[in-house]
Amino acid sequence: MKYKSMKAKKVLVIEDQVSAMVPIVMILKNLNLDVHCAFSYGDFENAIVREKYDYYIVDWNVPPNTGEEMILVIEKYLENFYSGGVSKLFVYSGRDMSTQTLPNLKRLRYCGHWKKEKNISHLVKQVSQSLIHKNRG
Repeated sequence: MKYKSMKAKKVLVIEDQVSAMVPIVMILKNLNLDVHCAFSYGDFENAIVREKYDYYIVDWNVPPNTGEEMILVIEKYLENFYSGGVSKLFVYSGRDMSTQTLPNLKRLRYCGHWKKEKNISHLVKQVSQSLIHKNRG
């Protein structure tokens, strides 16, 4: 029986702290995802202009912008790539997100918040459960 080769899902991680970027990137690569990184707002803008990603993982605070501002920019640029599919959004932050309001999203589906943790095994569990669950539906 022949199987179609599956193209890895593309992920853009927007995070300005290397110490927070490394664990999330390693976890995503271990899940066989095609991971792209943006360490600054300029890197972020360059990445979203070029291509659409299946997943966007956004730090809620990449100076000089907020997560909400970056999410709105992603929404704007997704219009250029819109093919009927919706990209998935995760917020990766040390902040309590229960008090935050996300903008109205059309081309992104908010799928959850991954808390920056000192306990890497907890982060692995959060990411793995989120992506395995999200990929089934």
